[in-house]
Amino acid sequence: RIIHINQFSIRIKNCLTGEIISKVLSIIPPDDSNYCNSWNWTMNSDCATYYALFPRAWHTYTSPIPGVNVTIRQVSPFIPNNYSDSSLPTCLF
Repeated sequence: RIIHINQFSIRIKNCLTGEIISKVLSIIPPDDSNYCNSWNWTMNSDCATYYALFPRAWHTYTSPIPGVNVTIRQVSPFIPNNYSDSSLPTCLF
């Protein structure tokens, strides 16, 4: 189940024009068109890539906003010989 309100987003201000551009970094828009309808859900799936190499993972976004590339990296804490704590649903961004 996707919780759309918990998505990453990017907000860029053009220093020359003062224009502010925002975009949700998700290729899956909400099913309900009234849900967060003021957010920009126009992410193209061609510009998003997910990579994983346990315990690390990262998303790269190539030009979600023209001229801007974004990488979000996360790590799942892994504690040797401690399965109980290592399996907790946590991560660092």
